Amino acid sequence: MHTAFIPGKLLLACLLVMAVMLSRPCPVLAQVLSVRHEIDVRLDLATKTLRGRDVVTAQIRDAAEIVLHLGSQVSVTKLDLGGRPASYKAEDGVLRVPLPANARTGDVRLALEYVGRFDDPWPENPHVFDNPGYGVGATITSDGAFFLAGSGWYPRLDARERSFLVTVRAPRGIYAVTSGTLIGHGDPEGESVSKWICASTPEELALFAGPFIQEMRRIGQIPVYTYFYPDSVQFSPVYLEAAARHLQFFSRLHGAYAFPKFAVVENFFPTGYGFPSFTLLGSQVLQLPFIPETSLRHEVAHCWWGNGVLVDSTGGNWSEGLTTYVADYLAKEQVSTEESVEYRRQILRDYALLAAGQEDFPLRRFSSRISPASRAVGYGKAMFVFHMARRRVENRAFWQALRDVYAKRLFKPTSWEHFRDAFVAGGWDAAEANDFFKQWLERTGAPRLRLGKVGVERMGARWIVRGELLQTEPYYDLHVPVRLQTTTFGENQLVHLSGPRAAFSFSSLDQPVGLDVDPEAHVFRQLAPEEIPVTVNSIKSAKALVAVLGGSMDEAYLPVLRLLLESLGQGGAEIIREKEGVAAALARRDVLFLGFPITDKGREAVASVQRNNWQVLEQLSQQETLALARSDAQLLAYADPERPGRVVAFFVPRPSIDMQATEEAARKITHYGKYSYLGFEKGVNTVKGIWEPQDSPLSVDFEEE
Repeated sequence: MHTAFIPGKLLLACLLVMAVMLSRPCPVLAQVLSVRHEIDVRLDLATKTLRGRDVVTAQIRDAAEIVLHLGSQVSVTKLDLGGRPASYKAEDGVLRVPLPANARTGDVRLALEYVGRFDDPWPENPHVFDNPGYGVGATITSDGAFFLAGSGWYPRLDARERSFLVTVRAPRGIYAVTSGTLIGHGDPEGESVSKWICASTPEELALFAGPFIQEMRRIGQIPVYTYFYPDSVQFSPVYLEAAARHLQFFSRLHGAYAFPKFAVVENFFPTGYGFPSFTLLGSQVLQLPFIPETSLRHEVAHCWWGNGVLVDSTGGNWSEGLTTYVADYLAKEQVSTEESVEYRRQILRDYALLAAGQEDFPLRRFSSRISPASRAVGYGKAMFVFHMARRRVENRAFWQALRDVYAKRLFKPTSWEHFRDAFVAGGWDAAEANDFFKQWLERTGAPRLRLGKVGVERMGARWIVRGELLQTEPYYDLHVPVRLQTTTFGENQLVHLSGPRAAFSFSSLDQPVGLDVDPEAHVFRQLAPEEIPVTVNSIKSAKALVAVLGGSMDEAYLPVLRLLLESLGQGGAEIIREKEGVAAALARRDVLFLGFPITDKGREAVASVQRNNWQVLEQLSQQETLALARSDAQLLAYADPERPGRVVAFFVPRPSIDMQATEEAARKITHYGKYSYLGFEKGVNTVKGIWEPQDSPLSVDFEEE
């Protein structure tokens, strides 16, 4: 190492310079403190064009330039700075406006005029629903207009706070909806005008327009709207009632609703979006009878979580998991214990089939749903994290912690750690809570549990049951319920498992009948194969699928088979005809038949499946059996008893039904991923169910031993 020698005078000079530097205040970073937009746009549906004017008033500090973001397809036709024409540089949708030295702090006023053509392709009859937006950012059609926040329909400016005054002009009968408060809709001089004001928001604005009929009811001071197309307005009363009821429920559960309105808005292609103060549902979606109590409830809950309390995107998106828990899951819990248990089991099945393995990723990396695997992790696994946290801190403390987060973090970027800290404030040990969230957020995968040796012995008047609960590496710190069933009652125990094994024991006066580990599925874990019934999701997750056009169906059904494969996310699967060799295909792959095989070799190849079929069908009730018999299209998915781990499925439409009904059934099958069998009549599902799984490695039947 070399040491430099500094002469005395030079050293003194250096020290003086350092002293001066340290005495100066730290430089203030250039920033935009707030921005107000006065947007006036005109929509031309025929040419897919938007013409706009935005008067931007920004409060800035030490900013040498204003940086605006527009869509790359948007051209600025005029720009004034402080009432005078200004120079600017535009490149790839970024607009840079230099500021004179005397205008770099305080209020700056820009006026822009711009024009753009928006024509992202949108799906009329989508086959795959894994990406809720289908990649559409902004589009104008004869049916209306669709602009997501950030799509460039107005000049965006990064700022801490935003406010908007929005005027939308469109052909007569076309009205627009966005966040904030409605000023009014009108029809002056042969056109329609919609005006909205959004007084203060940290978020950018989305905008949607269409030939809406508006209906409204009030919940206290909050107006609840529906904006539906004429063909759907009959559904308005149901949605108004359901939305009002959901708003009241979540206000009681979490705290007062924070927005000036709530609106249910119809979209011309299938969507299920939630925005600050409204939701956007596709025409086909909102006509489904279960949506007001499922998807709508979910999107209303987002006004508290995701659009109310905001997501800090640097630490993982927690909002879908929490919203799923308080909306979808809690609805099942309110119905019955049985429904809540089945919901949790289904989450575990979805994870095992769709995400576990190469598709998996740490929950910390979840941002949005783009695939079945991302949904299984970002919605399902995250939901379980909140459920397990609730069981650790107990019920009242859990719900109070959520209320505290909502009260303190409304409209602020919020992370998983804010929830952890709220649970700690409610009484959870800080070290345990930290370890809990670290293992569930940072790791890929899930615990794998099994029972070790379990023994029963009689000691005097009592029965003693001893056993071990085992897990494979990497080890999780878990609190696992274990239940002993005797001839008269059930006894529960919570076993703490943090390493490879944990011992447990029960003492009972009554004779033990059986023992089950986590029988109500309270712990997120990797299911064993024998715990997972074969379902539509088994086909969707198949890594090597071959599709067979059975001999009972002619070549005209090939497009139906391709449609079914695409909807299941298996568009790349090989398609063969039965005569090309079913046995060879079965030898190494999962198989999806359209129709049944009719050749001797084809029948022989699936003989074991067909024999097993009759045993499986005995699980059905008489009503289900009759419904399946009446159906004109069936989907049946089975485990192949001679090839463990392989799936054989049949989609069998009756030749007597028309092709449109067959295609409609094929298109809908993907929505019923958790089911093993489905029946359709004229494209409408009439019966569905799940085969009973085989014996679990976490259960012991003492009566059989």
